[in-house]
Amino acid sequence: MRRPKVLTIAGSDTSAGAGIQADLMTLADFNAEGKTVVTALTAQTPNAVFAVEPVGNRILQEQLSAVKHIALRGIKIGLIVAPAQVAIIANFIRQLRQKTAAELWVVLDPVLNASAGSQLQLPGTLEAIQSQLLPLVDVITPNLDEAEVLTGLRPTAPNDRVQAAMQIQRMGPGSVVIKGGHDTAGHCLDYGLCGQNHYWLQSPRQAVSNSHGTGCRFSSAIAALLARDYPLKDALTLAKAYINHSLALAKDSPEANLPHPGWPENIELFPRALPNALQNPEPLELPPGPGFAPCKTKPLGLYPVVDSVDWITRLIPLAVKTLQIRLKHAGPDELRQQLTEAIALCRENEVQLFINDHWQLAIELDAYGVHLGQEDLLKADLSAIARAGLRLGVSTHGEYEMMLAHSLKPSYMAFGAIFDTKTKDMSGQLQGTERLGRYVRLIKNCPQVAIGGINADNLDSVLATGIESVAVVSAITEAEDVRARVKVFQSRLEGLTC
Repeated sequence: MRRPKVLTIAGSDTSAGAGIQADLMTLADFNAEGKTVVTALTAQTPNAVFAVEPVGNRILQEQLSAVKHIALRGIKIGLIVAPAQVAIIANFIRQLRQKTAAELWVVLDPVLNASAGSQLQLPGTLEAIQSQLLPLVDVITPNLDEAEVLTGLRPTAPNDRVQAAMQIQRMGPGSVVIKGGHDTAGHCLDYGLCGQNHYWLQSPRQAVSNSHGTGCRFSSAIAALLARDYPLKDALTLAKAYINHSLALAKDSPEANLPHPGWPENIELFPRALPNALQNPEPLELPPGPGFAPCKTKPLGLYPVVDSVDWITRLIPLAVKTLQIRLKHAGPDELRQQLTEAIALCRENEVQLFINDHWQLAIELDAYGVHLGQEDLLKADLSAIARAGLRLGVSTHGEYEMMLAHSLKPSYMAFGAIFDTKTKDMSGQLQGTERLGRYVRLIKNCPQVAIGGINADNLDSVLATGIESVAVVSAITEAEDVRARVKVFQSRLEGLTC
């Protein structure tokens, strides 16, 4: 997609470690085009603020007027110094939303104090933000201290963060992200409340002498990613990976700014995603043991997903070596009969057969493997699947779900939907080939499968990402000449290894 335009409304930092300077570099790292409106001039280093001078109301208004004709997709708001500034900015957002039909994301980093500990706002500013600005905000990103100022609650424990986020959400923002950088435990636990969904991210604590500007970068990354149509849970995951990478590269000097490391592509620096929970979130992981068996055929190559034994019978003679059977509407007796026949047929012909969803029957019938979606992944007895020696394939729809699955070390991961598909409504979850390419580069130690709307016409663009296996449904089952269609897919996939 074209680079979206994102406006940062914030203060200027002479050290360039935070404020609009850090915002612009972060937006560039996430392929967004930054625009600026300055709220204050500051004299500061990474460790101290010496002076703060708000810009006059007239010049603030003139700056906003100068950018109101730009087709903005996102606004990141940082330091606001005075109540009058709040009113001017709130009016600008209302006017902008009235005149444009395009989705406009507003992300607020509620800078209530500098990381160096200095008071930055005039009296009455916080109250003005709460009454005038919060109802216009899509995402607010307070740290633990700021969440306490906003709510009166110290969100130390996970349940306290949920309660604080819900209280802030009632003030107007659609989503609340409470950052865990000030945690005193050995890890940082970030919490996101998006509508009624709860997202948790866990990262090891990194001991650095200077974390100046991490809040600015985090919120700017979220704004850029939302402007690029990323769901909030994936924007949070990438933004946190960006901060983790920046901290990992930090120089051991209190005067050195944190680096801007570019788009996150190091899986070791990504946060661990924890399952949706109201309290006491725990990592999704297997107990000590052998884990899930690996696939015998790597890459999986052409991977048709079918809904009957008849289709399996038709595809086996065409040298298809990996199949999935998806029986959504069969009764118990028919389900058992079809799975029994399918497993026996594939075992006899040395075909890797994955059973969609029905993991209990898959264990009982000694299937080769099972494929689970995200909801079933949280309900299934994963230890039982591993102990039975079954392979596990997992569906993922973006970075958050990918990190949730990654901690399990599955037999393969499926990325989708790449394109629109007839079989499922994937509104808001389309990945596209640009994101697929990033997944391929990110996940290196687990077989990968692309799925969703892939056909003979768009196959080359999918394979150009570096993916080596594709799962298909209607591209095979609705083909006029199934044999010819299978050969098209096989020849292009086999050509990758020649």
